[in-house]
Amino acid sequence: MGAPLFALLSGYGLVYLGELIHKPRFARMYRVASTVVLLASAVWFSKLYFTAYPGYGAIWWQYGMKETVSFAQESPIKCVIFSDSPHFFPAYIFVVFYTRYLPHTYQTLDRSARENLWMYTSSNLDKYFTLNISDLRLNRGSCLVVARPAELDEIRKKEVTMELVHEISGSDSETVISLVKITGRGR
Repeated sequence: MGAPLFALLSGYGLVYLGELIHKPRFARMYRVASTVVLLASAVWFSKLYFTAYPGYGAIWWQYGMKETVSFAQESPIKCVIFSDSPHFFPAYIFVVFYTRYLPHTYQTLDRSARENLWMYTSSNLDKYFTLNISDLRLNRGSCLVVARPAELDEIRKKEVTMELVHEISGSDSETVISLVKITGRGR
């Protein structure tokens, strides 16, 4: 909200500063320098907006969630755990949307379950859970874990067998989502 006002005041200040310069030589240098700075800013902004944005913006646009949910739906694994990373929050909205979860089925869930689906909770929606990776415990069976690549080290520390089954890359070819199959070691 403050950016347009700041830009307007900055522009007014620069014009006023230009009017204070009375010597033609300095006024001409000021106009040339202002033009160069303005063009350099426009070029830098254009580069960031038109070419670099998909790379640094992908994580904040929850890039790859459709592919993630589709992969999980097709998987024979009956348990899918989304990390509670902000990249996936709220994971349930993507599950409801991309699985075409029927509204009347969703409405039949008890009120507490519906309200808590939008918070970090262990309540599930069919085979989907949201869980903090540090709280992950699995004694037996298998689950598909949807996590950020940086969270894989935390999963490796758990007493589970881990197998990377799928990676989703952003437009800059950097992995944004890792899907790993974990299997409990049966204690």
